[in-house]
Amino acid sequence: MLLLYHRVLDSAPASDPFTVSREAFERQVVWLAERFTLRTAAQVVAATARERLEGSAAITFDDGDPSVVEVVLPVLMRHGVPATVFVDVGRLTGRGGPGLSPADLRALDAAGIEVASHGVSHTDLTALTDDEVRDELERSRELLQTTIEKPVTGFAYPFGAYDERVASLTRRAGYAYACTCRQHRPVLRGDDVFQLCRLEITPYDDELRFPAKLQGAYAHVFAAWYRLNPSMRAWLD
Repeated sequence: MLLLYHRVLDSAPASDPFTVSREAFERQVVWLAERFTLRTAAQVVAATARERLEGSAAITFDDGDPSVVEVVLPVLMRHGVPATVFVDVGRLTGRGGPGLSPADLRALDAAGIEVASHGVSHTDLTALTDDEVRDELERSRELLQTTIEKPVTGFAYPFGAYDERVASLTRRAGYAYACTCRQHRPVLRGDDVFQLCRLEITPYDDELRFPAKLQGAYAHVFAAWYRLNPSMRAWLD
């Protein structure tokens, strides 16, 4: 199972669906650590071909918000929990909004957090030409690898937008796996590792809704939504 977060702040604005409060996040980390073997996304992917995954989970963050170092990292370290951070590297140069610095990425890596790519400009890759997609894939990975001085193998599609063409280009670019925003089921053994599902956690996932979501209570709602949306029907399998 892969979980998707974006930001964690000491106090989450009620109007922001992408920000979870520090208190809620820490409570969720404790709940997860008591019930799952927590791994990085790359470790979960590596396990998909050789073992049952019901007891494995990975916490992932998209974008590379500063809160990942300022708020999230202390919580993860306090509980000995790994995670994966997908970074759109335009933020490293100040062109993509507030983001992590190269020093922050090295600190995450040193703490055992997997650093992975979210592209350069956080653009819908399905709207780009093949050359433009390759540039987003290759340039982002090169900058991240130069920064942390180790291979970067994971990718998360910006906005969760992808199709067979984008998935194929991601595979050919040399990544080992890619994450989507499909939420209708957990990751299963033998899944296509370039179309991995993730459950997005929001501030509305309180102490009752959070475990219910992870136990599949809302899977049918997501599946129904995908059936109604022509661009998402291919997400069902």
